[in-house]
Amino acid sequence: MNEIELLKEKISLAFPSVKIILEKGEYTDSNWFLDLVYKQYHIVVEWIPENKIFRVEDEGNRLPGKRTRNSEDAFQQVSTLLDSL
Repeated sequence: MNEIELLKEKISLAFPSVKIILEKGEYTDSNWFLDLVYKQYHIVVEWIPENKIFRVEDEGNRLPGKRTRNSEDAFQQVSTLLDSL
């Protein structure tokens, strides 16, 4: 499993009612996406494997494009958003 697949598993365990769609990159160095939907709210986590960077964005622009190299930071960003809903 790569880092975004592990992040998907962690989110699904912590927030079982969140709908999660994993969009795999077409090529090994292509970006991957997690689309999260909870209570009509949409969050996107982008993983850029070439640079090992996560970017978390939400429809309310509470975290507009915040980037991190750490999957735990990305999880905390997602958790903070979901907990606020």
